[in-house]
Amino acid sequence: MSPSFDTRAGCWSCETCGVQQPPSDTPPLRCVICEDERQYVGWSGQRWVERAALVGMQTTQMEETHGVTTLVLSPGIAINQRAFLIPTPQGQILWECLAAVTPDALAAIRARGPVRAIAISHPHFYGAMADWSEAL
Repeated sequence: MSPSFDTRAGCWSCETCGVQQPPSDTPPLRCVICEDERQYVGWSGQRWVERAALVGMQTTQMEETHGVTTLVLSPGIAINQRAFLIPTPQGQILWECLAAVTPDALAAIRARGPVRAIAISHPHFYGAMADWSEAL
């Protein structure tokens, strides 16, 4: 199953924080999230990965505890964020988003029922939230 969101060439994600950028022919020069005083630019400088490559090199590990499913990308990328799939009688809530929407995560989430809402807490998740929303 291929992702239904935009993975064409030139869709860049920051390797440090996971934030996504609009499509361009070349990687962005800077990441405004990493340049914020609460974040950092890695020792090797600003680095980007195309979204298709990011999706292709990741799998999603899932663990169920007390009815809540935790999702984590492997190998870890960016701030190694995790997401939570929370069941409700009306459908699932996806709390936080991972930097990449992987086919294995989509299949596992869909098997648990429809996602009715996505909630995020940090600006690095905004681009990924759009990908997850479109894919689900």
